[in-house]
Amino acid sequence: MTSIYNLPSGWKLKPFTECIEKSVSSNKLKIPQADFKRGGLYPIVDQSIDFIAGYTNNSSKVYKDNLPVIIFGDHTRIFKFIDFPFAFGADGTKLLLPKKEIFDPKYFYFFLTGLTIENQGYSRHYKILKEKQIVIPPINVQKKIVAILEKAEKLKEWRKEADKLANEFLESTFLEMFGDPVKNPKNWSIEKIQYLISSIEAGWSANGESRSRKENEYAVLKVSAVTQGFFLPEECKVINNDIELKKVVTPEKGDVLFSRANTLELVGASCLIREDYPYLLLPDKLWKIEVNKEKIYPEYLKFVLSHPTIRSEISKVSTGTSGSMYNISMSKLKLIGITVPPIEIQKNFSIIVETVEKAKEFQKQSSIEINILFNAFMQKGFRGELIC
Repeated sequence: MTSIYNLPSGWKLKPFTECIEKSVSSNKLKIPQADFKRGGLYPIVDQSIDFIAGYTNNSSKVYKDNLPVIIFGDHTRIFKFIDFPFAFGADGTKLLLPKKEIFDPKYFYFFLTGLTIENQGYSRHYKILKEKQIVIPPINVQKKIVAILEKAEKLKEWRKEADKLANEFLESTFLEMFGDPVKNPKNWSIEKIQYLISSIEAGWSANGESRSRKENEYAVLKVSAVTQGFFLPEECKVINNDIELKKVVTPEKGDVLFSRANTLELVGASCLIREDYPYLLLPDKLWKIEVNKEKIYPEYLKFVLSHPTIRSEISKVSTGTSGSMYNISMSKLKLIGITVPPIEIQKNFSIIVETVEKAKEFQKQSSIEINILFNAFMQKGFRGELIC
């Protein structure tokens, strides 16, 4: 980021560790994902992409001191600005308290979101954050920068809201058409996953480097390509040309990718593949599921696997300990029973999903342009170019 040699007069540069009062783990207050409620008195904040992960009524788990605070996802590298009482929701959630005598908390948050923290997969990333340098303008300048960035941030929020509404529409449509897949209010037949799929295959974890992939270069996907519930092909590591490919398993249109290993709240994440990716290889922590199209549509399977009640079932049969990576075996996944509505109803749902996904593709381009604009504003602000 900004060099110490070109800071405006009165600005300072300090190591991250000298900018915070303390960092607090959520170990004593954390709430297992299985205990998340869809509504309640207190919001649960974890390291996932969703700002609010769930709710609880347990007041003993609520943090309400020294607000506002910043939440950092040690595994996901996600920052969240929290200015209300909340409960912790996951392992790896770090609570950061900026020194308020030198920081406007929102400025500190904006600066952190502008940092580049290389994705190291499941490894914890706080050790990287601790090595960063923080630019510190005078408090009055920080407040002016915050006022400008908050206006620019509104554009991002509007774009995210459109994406959120599209996802909520699909989720509500799924529930309206099929009901809760565990409670099964429509009395659909229930079959084990093993009888609904044609194949399930793990990839191979090749070594690679974090850089942009060039045309015709092979790359191995990271688990983070799947964890958000939609496919992120850019989440990969490029494989050197001199490495022999021992196993080639690539995402193809109609596949459902499944994460067999991750933190407890992320194990079992899945996404739908909408086109072929012949140069992207699956690692051994991701499975490629091909459905039996005479029994189940991939769109339906993806939404079933993503439903909170089924995700809870997956978490229950996963093995691991607090603070470690959880795993689910193929045999256990295959034995999970899911509802199987008539194929024609599934087909109608798949058409709805395809229509919404095409609309989201148009939205994606505008989102990219807004993010570029916002990042440009941030960098100018941290160089002193927004404030006279």
